[in-house]
Amino acid sequence: MHRGFTLLETLVVVALIAIIAASVVLSAAAGTSRQLENEAQRLRAIAELVCDRATIEAGFFGLGFAERAYVGFRFGANGWEPVGHAGPLAARQLPKGFVLQRGDTVLERNLPAEPQWICSPAGDSADFDMRVASADGQWRIDLNERGQWQATAVLP
Repeated sequence: MHRGFTLLETLVVVALIAIIAASVVLSAAAGTSRQLENEAQRLRAIAELVCDRATIEAGFFGLGFAERAYVGFRFGANGWEPVGHAGPLAARQLPKGFVLQRGDTVLERNLPAEPQWICSPAGDSADFDMRVASADGQWRIDLNERGQWQATAVLP
């Protein structure tokens, strides 16, 4: 008696391996896309928080941006100062493969000493058009026509 696998059994195993491999690849890509959206939503929430804190604390707050990081600033007695080492406005490094852009322009590598975007105690701010980008796409963070913060996927 010969022992071994039939052609049908071998084809079934190969098909199962192909299905499993495809699902792993697709879930990894979806995970990166989800992570990109999460980073954009986080930056949207941080920008909104900056304006809320400026209004509540009756002071000037802002954000400084680098190619792969951002940090919150507060205007105090000594001028512009980064907002601490902990909390939501502390410096945030983006995951590997992600970059920040202002419009279509990639930013400098190092965080600035002063904010590039400021919100006043009245809640007024300059135009905010930041993008979080990766190989999987990009998300735009800005204010809509009603003055509400939004993060939207940019279509290729």
